[in-house]
Amino acid sequence: MVPSPIVVAETKEEIALELVGTSFAYGSEPVLSDVHLSVETGRFFGLMGPNGSGKTTLLQLLSGAIRADAGAVKIMGRDVISWDRRELARLVAVVPQRFDLAFPFTVQEVVLLGRVPHRGPLALDRDDDLRVAREAMEAVEVAHLASRRMHELSGGEFKRAVVAKALAQQPRILLLDEPAAHLDIRHQVSLYQLIEDIRRRTGFTVVSAMHDLNLAAAYCDRVALLSQQRVARTGSVEEVMTYRHLRDVFGTDIYVGVNEFTGHRLFTPMAKKPEA
Repeated sequence: MVPSPIVVAETKEEIALELVGTSFAYGSEPVLSDVHLSVETGRFFGLMGPNGSGKTTLLQLLSGAIRADAGAVKIMGRDVISWDRRELARLVAVVPQRFDLAFPFTVQEVVLLGRVPHRGPLALDRDDDLRVAREAMEAVEVAHLASRRMHELSGGEFKRAVVAKALAQQPRILLLDEPAAHLDIRHQVSLYQLIEDIRRRTGFTVVSAMHDLNLAAAYCDRVALLSQQRVARTGSVEEVMTYRHLRDVFGTDIYVGVNEFTGHRLFTPMAKKPEA
């Protein structure tokens, strides 16, 4: 059982997330320049590109954590800066690359932080909050670690607990920054499958920064390649994840094939043969 997003009135907006001519720089160092990108409601959207291409910054812009220097960032048709912070926290959940804790929280205490937008920062945990938190922990297989301190967990266990916190938030939009990092292969696949199952059942929107091209091809229905501060390509896996496009963005040769069991595209870096 996985906690479902809070049901709200249907919206006529078909676009969940949108960047329009968006630019951002850290000081004098530009990271994103004149970016145009839209994500339709209910999509599993993958962001890919080399290190430093702006994936994390783009997610931070979409979450409202940072403000664009130019252009617009829209959530459900509204500029992100027009949303009340509590409203936005009920709508959008984020799984960041890093999740630092100043206190020795237990897993359950961290997951219950996902309930704060629904009950207020000083209110006590209700039975419903505990139920939703338990369902989220069970979904990502950390329920047996509920009383463990976060600093006692392995890297993979820690990441799954942070994902459980995001699910307990019951969002309509889930932003993921390399959620499968530090997970073994089984937990990588099970995590993405869990998210995909929730998306199909509830219709919530997922945007995930990803390094693994094979996982992206298996789970994303739309993808974007970021390169040189811009979105180089966007579209379906078949349209975007071609040999030529991947070589142009990543600067290396990548074999593109088809998995004969699933029909998904598969990718293998092409090592150069040693000279005779």
